Order: sequence, then C-alpha cells, then structure tokens
Amino acid sequence: MAGVFGNLNENQVLQILCYLAPADAISMTQTSKNEMFAPKKALMEGYFEHCTRRIFVLSKLEAADGAVTGAANGYPAVGAPAVTSWYEAFQSWHQALGEVSATCARTALHGAAGSLPSWSSRWIAVWRRIKTWLKRQPNARGIHESLRSEARDVSYLEKQGALKSVVDCWRLVDGQDLPLDPQVAPMVRSLPPLADGDEWSHGLFGGYQCYDHEICNVFLPLEAAKNITQHFAAMLKDRVPDMEETVLANKMVFGMSFNAAKVLFVDLKDGQVYIFTRKNRSILELAVPSGDGKDGFLRWFEEYARRLDSGYFSIDYLRPEEAPLQSGISLFPCAAPELTVCVTNGVEVRASAIYMPEHQAGWTYSIAMRLVGTKEERGFEMCQLVSRHWEIVEEGHEPERVDGDGVIGLFPILVDGGWLRNRDSDPHGQYAVHGKADGFFRYQSCLGRNAQMRTWFGGAMTFVPGTRRNPSGKAFRVKVEPFKLHVPEFLY
Repeated sequence: MAGVFGNLNENQVLQILCYLAPADAISMTQTSKNEMFAPKKALMEGYFEHCTRRIFVLSKLEAADGAVTGAANGYPAVGAPAVTSWYEAFQSWHQALGEVSATCARTALHGAAGSLPSWSSRWIAVWRRIKTWLKRQPNARGIHESLRSEARDVSYLEKQGALKSVVDCWRLVDGQDLPLDPQVAPMVRSLPPLADGDEWSHGLFGGYQCYDHEICNVFLPLEAAKNITQHFAAMLKDRVPDMEETVLANKMVFGMSFNAAKVLFVDLKDGQVYIFTRKNRSILELAVPSGDGKDGFLRWFEEYARRLDSGYFSIDYLRPEEAPLQSGISLFPCAAPELTVCVTNGVEVRASAIYMPEHQAGWTYSIAMRLVGTKEERGFEMCQLVSRHWEIVEEGHEPERVDGDGVIGLFPILVDGGWLRNRDSDPHGQYAVHGKADGFFRYQSCLGRNAQMRTWFGGAMTFVPGTRRNPSGKAFRVKVEPFKLHVPEFLY
C-alpha cells in the first residue's frame, strides 16, 4: 500500500490500524477522498473484525438481534437478515451497547482499539432485551427508572477472582436504586429505607404475595451486594454454627427481596446461581440447570429475559387488594403448560403456581376468573362464587379433596369487564375500596410441601347466576383445570 503507509504489507498496516479508535477508523473510511490515506476495503474489514471480536467477545460474524445495516443513521434495523460484513456487525453491536449504557458505547467508539475494554455480546443482548421490554410496558416505568448505570469500579469482584461472565453484568448495569424494608436497609447501607407511600413492587426479578408473605426481588448494586453478603455470612455462621465453610465460599448475594425474605446468590468462580431454601438438610438450592461451561449466571439472566419477552411473566398487581398500588413483575406464569385455562358457562378460570424455596409452605398458587362472551350467550348478567371443591393429587398418592365456602373469605361477584367489591363479595373488608374492579378477580393462597414435591391441583367452583342473596337461576359448577406444582429447573 502506498502513501503514508509506505512499503508496509497489509498485515503490518493492519497492526498499525489496530491502534486507532474505531471512531477514527470509521472517519477514515467515510471521509477520505485521497487513496493514500484510505486503506483498502478488505484491510478495513480485517480491522473491524479485530475490533468486533475484541470489544464484543464474538466468536463468529453475527449482529445484535439478527440485524443489518440500512436503518436511520447507518445503524442496523432490528429483525432483518444477518449482517454480511464485520463493519456492519460492529455498528450493530455498538448500537446495542449504546441502548444499554451510553458511557460504555462512547468508550467502545473513541478509545484506542489496542487498549479497549471488552463487554460480552451475550450480556449486551440480555440487558438490551430486558430494558427494551421494560420500556414497552405501560406500568413498568418505576422498574426501568430504578436501573443504575454501569458500575465504575468492579475491583471488589476482580479481587475475589470472579469470572468475567459474572463481572460483566455489573459493568453494564449496577443494580437498582430502590428503597428496602427499614430493618433491612441498615444491613445494605447503600440503599434507603422504605418510607410511607413508597412501593415495594419494583424489583427487577419480580415477585408475588401470599397472605402476609410478600416478595419482590431487587437486583442489588455491587456495593450493596458486597455489604449484605458479609452480613448474611456472619448471621448464618452465628445461627448455624456447624455449617460447613464451603457452603457460602465464593458466593455473593446479587438479588434479594425488599424485606430479605428471599435471597439469591451467584458463585463468583463457577457462575452457578443459588437461592436460600427451607429445603431439608440444605441452606442453598440450585436455581439454574447445570451446564458444560461456567455461564450459569448468564444463562439464568437469559432465561429470565426470554420469559419477559415471550409473555411468560407480565406486569400485574403483586397484592391484588391494594390495586392500583404494588404493580410489578408477577412471577405467576402467564403461559402454558404452567398456566391452565378453562371456560365453563361463560366463566373463564386461569390457574398457575410458583415454587417458594424460601417458604415452609412450598408453593403459592393463583386462581383468576372473569366472565367471557355476552349476557345472551351465558344466560345471565352476573354470577357469584359460592363454594370451592379442590382435588389435590400428590404423585403416587390418592387424591385429597377439600371443600369450603368462597375463597380466602371472599365471594366475588363477576360482571362484564370485572367484578363487584361490596359487603356481600368481601364480607371481612379485605379490600379498602368497594365498587367495580376492572379485569380478573384473582386470589392467591398456598399449599404445603410433600415428599415427592410433585402435585396436581384442580377441581371446581360453584357459582349462582345473580347473587347469593338474589339468585336468578340454578347453581352451576365451573371447572378449574388441574395445574402442576413442582420444582422447576430455573428458580426466580
């Protein structure tokens, strides 16, 4: 190549180019009209291959979300066919990085290529997917706004010998800025206590509620994770003096319910994810399937992002009786096979369950109901729940049958578009506000552990057209399609 590169061969020129910042290289290819300053296209392709592999830890030519160039500002259009050059791949992944962290994107573009830090393309993809999903949800603003920017100092993790596949998580998003229970906040030290009017339902990793057991899992900033890990280890050592030291070795708390009722750990050196459990003869339970590599933490995040994106998890009221407060990511499954759906006489019933490793009961289940169709199709304008008839089948055992009035002290009156809250449907005043509530009537209860830890729960509910006090027809039964209670491979 002639010009400023003299008689250097292409490999030598490429080595020189690799000291340029990507922004300078892009400028060189786009603005230079003088061939002596413009390296050959093939040479620049080699440069961008080097940069893309180095910065985004890519093993093959691919785009973020299968994108190609051609959209506004020369950046990729998401969802299009795969990229055809390393230059396009660089642009695609740089845009994706910018959607996760503007600071990291500037560093990737303007830093010297020979000394640039790297960010795992898998972590960029998973955080982009989570943030994009949150932006699309009308009631997820509090969760999205609580996400912090990248951690500026990850030396604590590096000193602990943490895997890069663990460190990169906080190098892109340093947890959430959220208040915690006043008794928990002093243990963390870097997050404030909940005050009157604060909502506890904005944890990134979702939650649920069963009676007085409230869970919403917060992604902890690195400093908070370090502090609570030290506190938790000291507490367990005091309460379980015969606990083997290896149980908590290399493990750091990365997620925790706002009230510390649920705690998630990552092993910094092998990448496995664990959860504090009430399981017999154990303190920690594996929360991700074992794999060939040390990427369990990343796979745990990827599966969670997939569940958000696919509609398996959704935004809902974590404590129904406090709606419209306490809106967050509900961990009750919203898709088959974990969710069952059945319609009988115009009453739709949806049911699912969550395994609660942290609770002695084992599972919490949710049953939601609403009217579908028209008044003419159903033969009634409204109907009221009178009684329940459950059939609980533990694997290898005879069915257990349970009958009772209403559900958790409630007798919902279903109407088109929602249900009525009044003294007849809520005789114990569980709901502070009466009147019509839109959407499903939903209640949550729990079921105890058993030897097999595999159970089917189903049955029926009896309704009357009209109300209990003023029935307009004969009582009828509505089927609750059996749903599964088990211990899943991924625990959230």
